[in-house]
Amino acid sequence: MTAAVRIAVAADRSLLRRTLSRQFLLRWLMCTVLLSVLSAAMALGSATTELRHSLAAQLPPRLAESLQFSFVSSAETIALVSEALNRDLASLTVTGQTGLLQNCHAGLQQLLASAAAPSPLSHPGASPWSGLLPVSTSLDVDWSHGDYTETASFQLQCQLHAPRLLGINAALALLVLLGMISLPVSLSQRLPWLLLGLKRHGYTLGGLRQALAIAVSPATLRFDHQRHAVCIHGVTLSLPKTPYFYYAWYAGLRLERETQGWVLNPATDRPDRASASTLIELMTSAGGHQKAINDLAEHGLRAKILDQNRNKVKDELCRELGDTLAAGYLFESERDARTARYRYRLVCPPTRIRLLKQAPTSIDHPA
Repeated sequence: MTAAVRIAVAADRSLLRRTLSRQFLLRWLMCTVLLSVLSAAMALGSATTELRHSLAAQLPPRLAESLQFSFVSSAETIALVSEALNRDLASLTVTGQTGLLQNCHAGLQQLLASAAAPSPLSHPGASPWSGLLPVSTSLDVDWSHGDYTETASFQLQCQLHAPRLLGINAALALLVLLGMISLPVSLSQRLPWLLLGLKRHGYTLGGLRQALAIAVSPATLRFDHQRHAVCIHGVTLSLPKTPYFYYAWYAGLRLERETQGWVLNPATDRPDRASASTLIELMTSAGGHQKAINDLAEHGLRAKILDQNRNKVKDELCRELGDTLAAGYLFESERDARTARYRYRLVCPPTRIRLLKQAPTSIDHPA
């Protein structure tokens, strides 16, 4: 390689590194801003929820006591009650449980929709260099007076700790981007589980912790015969008892090396009694429903019953996880060349299936 070529290659590599560095920096800044906005909204939302629960518990009895012998339509009464409520609200502590908000306080905006609004709250002052940003939101709470339902409006004002917000999210954004570089496939697979966890547990700090636990859980399918529940990627689902045992039966067969989990649907006029005996053994040892056990003993394993229970499992998993995430834990099928009937097995590979076989104390419950 000539000196000119080496110089050109070195220059290209240097330019590529600078370009990638600029792209990484830009993505880091964008990710930091996005996470900061989401965190601020989550913090304010958590504080609003906390205030709403406090008001819902304390406001109706407080107003009932104050208006017991008064006319709610009286302007003087409304003014006196509003003043009393604001005194009570001044001692109410709201934190939001995120550590990003401080100096939160609430005030009454309107006691009645038809009443004149009191003077707006004065926001707590902050030095321009203190790093505290004023944020506020409004919320409505219903209350009853006699046969009438009224709506009171409140305002929540807080100070957002900007340095803490940006510092935490800048570090989190850096970890996310480094994860995307080193484990792009893994991260892309875990993100939908994180979103599912937030949907199930809520956009709060506690919900975020649970969602992260789901996202980083191993992609395993665990069966708990004692609780008749499955745990899929950290998400625990209780299934109806009889579909649960059919699901666990397919999982047990998936662990067998000879058949690789394939189960051929029986012919319409010839139920499979050999397979029925293995299902009966599983249900009897792990607390199965007696009616389902008797049906298998009397009629054998029929294609119609297999189809029904597979569909019930599919409906439950898709309802809880969504079609996309459930797909990897459902069934695949193919037509048998010899009989022209379909055979089925779990999509989940045997290395990711776990069976817990503790027997429950109670035996018979409705299917």
